[in-house]
Amino acid sequence: MSKKLEFKIISGNDLDLIKPLWTNLKNHHSNISSHFQEKYHAANFENRKEELLKKSSPDNMRVEVVSDCDKDCFVGYCISSISDEGKGEIDSIYLEKEYRKLGLGKEMVKRAMEWMESQDTDELKIVVAVGNEDLLPFYSSFNFFPRHLILEKKEKK
Repeated sequence: MSKKLEFKIISGNDLDLIKPLWTNLKNHHSNISSHFQEKYHAANFENRKEELLKKSSPDNMRVEVVSDCDKDCFVGYCISSISDEGKGEIDSIYLEKEYRKLGLGKEMVKRAMEWMESQDTDELKIVVAVGNEDLLPFYSSFNFFPRHLILEKKEKK
């Protein structure tokens, strides 16, 4: 694997650049979901992008990408945002499999938290999809812990 990796901040207006990575994340969630595979499968990037931009302006959004300079492609991203109420959230984070366990995710979370804290947010959160519980120890290393379990009614077919 290439060792020439670079972190870059891109504008919230350039979210389309991460669409292939977001699609990989969506497929991962669809594969691990025990109850809502069809919801993840039906999700589309345009709706998610609209959701993110509605939640916070591009100025209150931080989009960091990891680029493999040798392959000239993005291999990961982290989207964080601050709502009008001053609540910070890591909205979406993803790394291609071969780039995991290299400290890249840890670095993106650390940078996202530093940015949100520098904006005087009074709360930081991350929503972890059911099936992704293996990530809880990773997030607990940043002092994120489960607070609620939200149950969603599944529509009958």
